[in-house]
Amino acid sequence: SNAGSGTVSVIHGDLLDVVNTIPLAGAANLGGLCLSEDRQSLFVAGRNGVAGEAGIWRINLPAETSTYLGGVATAASAVDCDVIRAAQVGGTGDAPGKVYFTIPGTNQVGVYDATTSTMLAPLVILGITPDFATNPSGIERAPDHSFLLFGVTSTDTNQRIGRIIPGPGVGGDTIATVTLANAGGAPRLTRDVVFRPGASPFQTYIYGEESFTISRFVYDVTVGAATPGPLASATVNLASNTSGFGISFDLLDDVLWVGAQTGTDNQIQGLGAGTSPPTLGPGPLTLGLGPGKVDFLLQPKPPAIGVACPKGQID
Repeated sequence: SNAGSGTVSVIHGDLLDVVNTIPLAGAANLGGLCLSEDRQSLFVAGRNGVAGEAGIWRINLPAETSTYLGGVATAASAVDCDVIRAAQVGGTGDAPGKVYFTIPGTNQVGVYDATTSTMLAPLVILGITPDFATNPSGIERAPDHSFLLFGVTSTDTNQRIGRIIPGPGVGGDTIATVTLANAGGAPRLTRDVVFRPGASPFQTYIYGEESFTISRFVYDVTVGAATPGPLASATVNLASNTSGFGISFDLLDDVLWVGAQTGTDNQIQGLGAGTSPPTLGPGPLTLGLGPGKVDFLLQPKPPAIGVACPKGQID
């Protein structure tokens, strides 16, 4: 997504050329994107300056056309989003069920019910009891769609993460914060969260911005409840004046990449995700001006070249 121009660029995976630019009506300050399980819809979070809302757009991928779905009236912007399949929220199949988008400026998570094409009342976290957290940020769904986790700013000395257990229709969702560990100091910010694919039970990595650490937790498959405290953590080797953005997985190499900004430059640092704690890997790499979060496109291996010979002949 292109925050300033309100567009989404389509890039050819082999040639790395921009092959299309999709305009999003009214869009400004675009944020994160998410792909539906059936791979037919791409959702984009941001701000609709015309409507005066923090909201989401839906891109029909076969046609590469966009539709604004709605949002929450506010001067803030939606920074990230993720989508739960219909089968998890009372529908059937892998088509979009509910889309959740985080709005830091209002401490809300917006909810769009794709099964009924309805924008529902937003979910709210509280800076006081019982949540002790504000500013929802990066959001990620569990591999089996049973829950979502999102980054928050803790209002006390504990490190926390937000959690949504999705359900059907109005009032079907449960939102809460989970205490991960006691930081023993100033309020802590969890910037982003990512799941390690293929791991059982789910392995979740959480980026804590102030200390530039990656904390790793194990979550129960059915309810998304954290076990007490982190299993392991590792310091990210980035400059001391960095401001964190997000984390992503390189699935092929099992490397966790952390994006951050230092001064006018952006950096990425690789961590070996298969070890406990994660080990420092490639980087830090300075990218210059550009995105602070990286993501990876998996492509099939190129076809092998075969030679057909007449029967009985050897070349």
